Parts: sequence; C-alpha cells; structure tokens
Amino acid sequence: MADVKFRDGSQPCLQWLSDFQMSNTVGLVVSFSLSFINAVLRISLRSTSKFEGHHTVSEQLGSAFSKMWIVQFINTAALLLLVNNRLQD
Repeated sequence: MADVKFRDGSQPCLQWLSDFQMSNTVGLVVSFSLSFINAVLRISLRSTSKFEGHHTVSEQLGSAFSKMWIVQFINTAALLLLVNNRLQD
C-alpha cells in the first residue's frame, strides 16, 4: 500500500486509504447482492404464481405483479436503511 501515489506525487494516509477501499467494497457488495436477491426473487415469485391455480394468465400475472411490488417495496426500505446506516468503529 505504500506505493500508492496521487497524481501530484503525494501519498495518501494509510488509514484513509483503508477506509476508502472498505467503503467502496461495501457499496459494491451491497449492490451486487441486492441485484442477485432481486433476480432470485423474481424467478421464485413467477414460479410460485404458476402453482397457485389461477384460471387465466391475467390472474397469474396479477398475482406475480402484486408479490413483486411487495418485495420491491421491502427491498427499497432495506436499501435505504443500509445506505443511511452509519457503521460504528
């Protein structure tokens, strides 16, 4: 880490560099994990709505849509809590 230099030739503080890398890593991990969870939930909600025994495709799509809306609402709330939460040392 000591070889890291800014464009003007100065070196960053190692604590700042460590904190900066950690904050970027946490942001990326949260983004990728939420995308993965959303993809898995979308697939599972579509498959469960097929097994509910709806008589028309419109009813099946309506069921899947309402479930996806609820899940997206909860995901948005969780994301807002994660983003606005400050981690303690």
